[in-house]
Formats: sequence, structure tokens, C-alpha cells
Amino acid sequence: MIVTEYAVGQLLDGAARTLTTDTARLDAEVLLASVLDVTRTALHIHPERPVPPTHADRFRELLRRRIQGEPVAYLVGQREFMSLDFEVTRDTLIPRADTEILVEYALERLRLWPGPLKAADVGTGSGVIAIALADAHPRLAIWATDISPAALEVARRNALRHQAGVTFLHTSLLEDVPGDLDMVVSNPPYVSEAEFPQLGVGVRRYEPKSALVAGASGLELYPPLARQAWERLRPGGVLAVEVAPWQRDAVLACFAAQGFHGGRCLQDLAGLARVITADRPGGS
Repeated sequence: MIVTEYAVGQLLDGAARTLTTDTARLDAEVLLASVLDVTRTALHIHPERPVPPTHADRFRELLRRRIQGEPVAYLVGQREFMSLDFEVTRDTLIPRADTEILVEYALERLRLWPGPLKAADVGTGSGVIAIALADAHPRLAIWATDISPAALEVARRNALRHQAGVTFLHTSLLEDVPGDLDMVVSNPPYVSEAEFPQLGVGVRRYEPKSALVAGASGLELYPPLARQAWERLRPGGVLAVEVAPWQRDAVLACFAAQGFHGGRCLQDLAGLARVITADRPGGS
């Protein structure tokens, strides 16, 4: 039996023609780099490198699954966030670049305060927000909560990978988080039941619905989160959450009704409302 070997460049060219995604070439490169355990740069430097048949078969299997809509991050088992690599599984949402806006704002506020600080990340999923904050801010003690035990296991592995000092709690919102807090951050579920069928096939079919859908309106978690944050934040403390663009006014009103001051909206790169922040009045 004759075994045919293919070169890196041949496989990538064929895959780019086969895939129908907007990022076909990039998808193919990420998948092949994962199979060969090399960087994408190495693929570009050595397009003539032969790919063993077993690796080529593995690559084709990943392409088949990608064609069916499975996200690349799940196929390779990881995603970059804030220049850190994180494990992701189908028990966790895939981190989005828009969420980095929330982390960057949180770090800006934290750097203004002296001394040890305490924060909580609500609905941590794979742990990217809490771990990115802990990695960048060594004076921060942070608790990360989630109602999914499976997601918390992934988050714990990510924290160990990055040697991040995060305490994980299997609980709802801020329940069981000890002590007073300086900051509460969250990327909670905010999709409505009616919106869910309109999401892309990769999201609907593969990402955990419980981490996406909040309920009939999509706004269900913001009032209890605001109430619990009000009770737990020190005067001058900050609440910052991710939202869908159309939820901006409703979430700002929710926070104001709870007593928070200084509500503001941060936009994403597309100019859409993405993060709502507000302060608990008091403090210096």
C-alpha cells in the first residue's frame, strides 16, 4: 500500500478552499498548528514540511467538524485572552475580545487604589476574567463564582496553569463570598430566550446555553446582582458588568434604582455599548 504524504502548504491550501468560514485560512492554520504542535509562524516558514499521514488524517477530522460548525477554540481546546492562553471546553463559553474591555477597565480602577484589594468575578466560566485580573494585579484577592461545577473545574486548571491566586466557589452570584469587596465584575448570561435561536450555529449548538440565556428578557440577573453587590461593596466600590448593546439603558436604570452613582457605558471596538459600570457612593 502506498502512503501519500502531504506538505503543510498543500494541506492548508486545500483546507482554505474547503472551509466556508470568513476566516477559512486562519482556521486551517490554527487547526494544523495544533495537530503538529507547532506555531502558526512555523507553518509559514516551512510550507514544504511533510505531514505524516496520521497527522493529516487528524487534521481532516478537525476540518470535518469545523465545517459542521464546531468552533475552533473547542477543536483545539484553548483560546487566548488578555495575552494568556486558556483551556476551554464545551462546559465553558469561549472568551470574546469584547470582554477584555471589562478587564481593562477593572485594572484601571484597581490601580488607582493603594493597599490590598478584594474583588469577585460572578459567573466566571473558564476563569478568564478573574485570572487575568490576578495575573496583572498581585495585590488583588479575588473570588470567582459559578453555578456550574464542570466550568469551575476548567477554571481551576486555568488558574493552576497561570499560577493565579484565585479562590473558586460553587455558588450563585455573590452568595458565600466572604467579607467586604472593593470591586464586583461579571459577564453574566444576558441573552433572552427569543434571541437564542437567532445566534450563530456554532454558539447555539456547542456553547453552554446556561451560560448564555438569562431568561425571557435577558435582563433577569442584573437586579439580584446589583442588590447583592450593593450589600457587599465597600463605599467607593465598583460594579462593572458586560451587557448586550440594547440593554444599556435598562441596566443603567437598574443600577441607579439600587443606589449606585456615576453609571457609565463603555463601548466596544464596533462602537456598541458593551460594559456598564457604577460606583457605590461614599469613600474617598
